[in-house]
Amino acid sequence: MKTSHVVRTFCGPLAGVALLASCAVTPAETYDSVEQAIGEPVGELPNHDERVLGFWTNRIRAAPGPFDALLSPDGTTPSGRPIPSPTPPLELVADLARAAHFQSNHIATTTCPLCADHSTCCVLAGQDEDTHCEGAVTACGVTSQGERFSHFSDRASTENAEEGNSKPELAMLSWITSHAHWGAINGAGYTALGTGAVLANRYAHHLVFGVQGTYPVAGDGTHFYDLSRDGSFMVKEAPVTNPTFGITYYLPGGGAPKVAEVVRSLDGGEAVCDSLALKYGTEAHGTYEKAMTLESGCHRYFFHLVDSNGTERMYPTTGTLGVPIHVSADKCPDFSAARFEAPCAGTPGSSGEGGAGGSGSGSGGAGGSGGAGGSGGDGDESGGASGCGCRVAPVGFEATGGGLVFLALAAWVRRRALR
Repeated sequence: MKTSHVVRTFCGPLAGVALLASCAVTPAETYDSVEQAIGEPVGELPNHDERVLGFWTNRIRAAPGPFDALLSPDGTTPSGRPIPSPTPPLELVADLARAAHFQSNHIATTTCPLCADHSTCCVLAGQDEDTHCEGAVTACGVTSQGERFSHFSDRASTENAEEGNSKPELAMLSWITSHAHWGAINGAGYTALGTGAVLANRYAHHLVFGVQGTYPVAGDGTHFYDLSRDGSFMVKEAPVTNPTFGITYYLPGGGAPKVAEVVRSLDGGEAVCDSLALKYGTEAHGTYEKAMTLESGCHRYFFHLVDSNGTERMYPTTGTLGVPIHVSADKCPDFSAARFEAPCAGTPGSSGEGGAGGSGSGSGGAGGSGGAGGSGGDGDESGGASGCGCRVAPVGFEATGGGLVFLALAAWVRRRALR
């Protein structure tokens, strides 16, 4: 560990001098901080949508009940199925991320459909990031799910797959509707996760669940657009100017974080620290979030936490994430290796040299007992860990501008996961 000194300042009128302001430095608070590279991309993964899938999975695991209630017209009434107990958050790891992203890309960019058995429509060659189709893309059944997993990791257990929704939040909602996918999301036997999201000729999303993961107290922060109900079979999605920032905090046996904030800067301007509040779960295992209204521009941000033991934690460890509001994504990339100075959080700036393409979270440790099993069972209604390898149809249709998603009752009846 290294020791960092966080200096809090109080700004107010200088005593005895009208109309002038000064910042009086309070005594420095000294925290231990963890030198652990998490949140930086490994290669080009994860992309923003993949970060959202990871956070939403852990968000549900912290408090399944409120998300089960999203199935009801008012968004608050339980669906009637048994609600699983909260389960620890999953570590987002690079080997499973490559497995998930590969299959999402395979479906979104080729003629291969989302196969009911989760197979790949070509012969695979290579390992890890060098895995590729050798020869033509033909039809389902060429390479099994288990064999595909073996090209990336031997700790992958099963996966959820989805095709058709353009937003990761809606992909998560489609999985919530299915008992089998719901069971995998809340499976107590999993400790690691890889996420895949590719929007190309088609839209495809994957969650690959595995073992031998250890969640690093605060390791999945991102921004997203929350979903809500309006009393009918319609789902509201927050507009583009109203993102929510959130991160999962997990410290068994500990208490609430002493500090939980998102630190942001608009177009290189002065840093602002916004406190996060517990939204779902408990103080020691919950999501800390804040919904905001942002003006146009590129908002760079990172998360700053001090856990109940006094250890300071940053996510990502280096660099910043980005929220483009009415600007193109190429002008506001998901990750930048540079970090702005943030006096409000007591953190210095950095040029970002050597920051991009870091080791990521848990990219090693591919060993594990999970194996490269098949598509998994249907899961039980209690949200057991049996997993799911099923297809889910799109949740609904997005209105122009991303404001509303229309869900007809008949569609809920017709759309079923392929077993």
